[in-house]
Amino acid sequence: MDSGPLIINEEILERVVYGMENQKTRLFMDPANGNLRPESENDGTFIPMPSWGPTDGYRLMNGFTATLPDSVLRERLVDILQSGSGVFRHYKDALKERPEIERLWRRYKKREMRKAAVSWLSRWNEALELDSLAPEPEDLDELVLTDFTFREAQPHEIAVIQKLESSSIEPSISAYPEDNGSDL
Repeated sequence: MDSGPLIINEEILERVVYGMENQKTRLFMDPANGNLRPESENDGTFIPMPSWGPTDGYRLMNGFTATLPDSVLRERLVDILQSGSGVFRHYKDALKERPEIERLWRRYKKREMRKAAVSWLSRWNEALELDSLAPEPEDLDELVLTDFTFREAQPHEIAVIQKLESSSIEPSISAYPEDNGSDL
């Protein structure tokens, strides 16, 4: 992709959360500007919104329910979550009976969905940054003397080098005791 990383700000977070909650249209994000587009407009460069389905919503409700100190309400919500049908509607209806708990739910849901959005955006930004890196050299033939720095060995290093030369220690093992725990 030609675009750099997306700036994670309030507007982008709101778009991602909206895209996650939208169950009607599969949305994609244009990495150039963060705008949401329907799948039909995807030219292959757009980023699919993170998956967010009923299972994720159920886990969110379950997590919130576990935080409630009111054991009567908590048990009622647990019963609703285990009822099997109409769970989402019944859960919301039960919360509406307690406006203060409904506000806590909205805050909890917003916070948790924003965490998921930030995590998703961070992973995409990492991928976008990796796409923009120059390719790694394929082999070591291209290494030149200027790729290395040489210096004179210090007296304590000379003793270690002499020990290495006289022993059968593999060169891949560090010669410095503090590096590998050995007692050379």
